Amino acid sequence: MATALELITDALMDIGVQGLEQPVTAADSQLALRHLNRMLAKWANQPAAMYNNYLDTLALTPGVQSYSTSLLSQGNPQMWNDVNVTIGGVTYPCDFVTAAQWDQLAFKATSGLPRWCWVDVSWPNSTIYFYPLPSAAYTANFRLQLNVNGTMTLATTVSLPPGYETAIVANLAVRLAVPYTRPVSAELAAEARDSLAWLKRTNHKPEIMDTTQLPTGHRRWVDINRGY
Repeated sequence: MATALELITDALMDIGVQGLEQPVTAADSQLALRHLNRMLAKWANQPAAMYNNYLDTLALTPGVQSYSTSLLSQGNPQMWNDVNVTIGGVTYPCDFVTAAQWDQLAFKATSGLPRWCWVDVSWPNSTIYFYPLPSAAYTANFRLQLNVNGTMTLATTVSLPPGYETAIVANLAVRLAVPYTRPVSAELAAEARDSLAWLKRTNHKPEIMDTTQLPTGHRRWVDINRGY
């Protein structure tokens, strides 16, 4: 484990701004912290750069169509990957739809088993809509992703999987080289590029196409990356 300040110190040392036994000044630490949080926020928009995949649930109320993400245990997620609904120990499929698909529903007050879910993404909270309206006390189950560690302070302690500290320090060092007008060595540039690329390879999840709805004789699982 390491603190945000330790990650910042190591990054500043990599570009020669910081001495081995020299404390980081308050101004330097705050500048580097802003860059650290901006970098992690950028990574948050790259699903393969995030490892924090988790499950969250939402209790649905009969007749209620919309719910705030403030009701989720970890609040507003960065990525929405999957959703289903359960009741009485039975799981039913539910699909995310786009705003355009949602708008095509002429009568949204139909009641029944929720089959569609639209997320009106916003900040700090998004709104989740279900169609049909829940006719019973279903539970919605989501597979979600969050940022590596949210917004850090200097005292934030992070526990990261192997490789993340290296990628964070190296990429932060490259980023900080600009405001400090320091050269980036070929070794540091390669470390930053390769360490992040390996994280993305490790976190990558192949997309599987479901062809079970095709006519008999054509039903099979297809890997879109493989092509067949």
